Amino acid sequence: MAIRFDLSSVTDPIKKATLNLQMKSVLSNGTGICTLFVITSDWVSKESSWFNAKNGTPWKTIGGDFNHQTVFTAPAALPDSVEIYDVTGAIKAFINGQTPNYGFIIEPATSPDLSIQMQDHLYYSSEYSDTLLRPSLVLQTESDGILNTATLKTFDGFNLVTKSDQIIISSKETHFSAAVFDMKGRQLTHLVSIQGSCSLDMAGLSKGVLLLNLKHGSFTRTLTIVNR
Repeated sequence: MAIRFDLSSVTDPIKKATLNLQMKSVLSNGTGICTLFVITSDWVSKESSWFNAKNGTPWKTIGGDFNHQTVFTAPAALPDSVEIYDVTGAIKAFINGQTPNYGFIIEPATSPDLSIQMQDHLYYSSEYSDTLLRPSLVLQTESDGILNTATLKTFDGFNLVTKSDQIIISSKETHFSAAVFDMKGRQLTHLVSIQGSCSLDMAGLSKGVLLLNLKHGSFTRTLTIVNR
């Protein structure tokens, strides 16, 4: 599995970057370690295969070109759980232009002692219909508790401000809803605004990475937040 995120609009200094992958199923018994590498050749999602990076351009190495020295590991997740990788170093290098942003490639899980390669794990893709299950890149900035500033800029008509244990949301739309979910898709709180603004109290919610969903009419967007 290969994955890449558009980081062109990220301007704030990054403190931490976390890649979250929702597991769909596991084609093996037992647990192990999954490894993530930085891809070193450009590729096109709908054109790439085991042999080709894109149409007319084969990988230099069958299966994908990646930097064997830049490796991230995570315990292999069980079905309906999340695999979490700390990719801070790689994301900083992508944003600073030190390394071309060709994304990451995931290797199959191995046994804890790295001696036995296990069968494939299946993840939900970035095209999956339920956006809450898609891969997410969480960017923790130096300035505030909202992690994905790139996503914030795409929320047409919404303004979000963090203050203490609250997220204050205002919109040009009179009626909208705001809901917070955990990484397993369980709804933690839900508010409906009829005055064009509302405030989410985060103090009573779970700590860590959460998902904020905003909706009015047919418009819906989801972004990643952190509750400290």
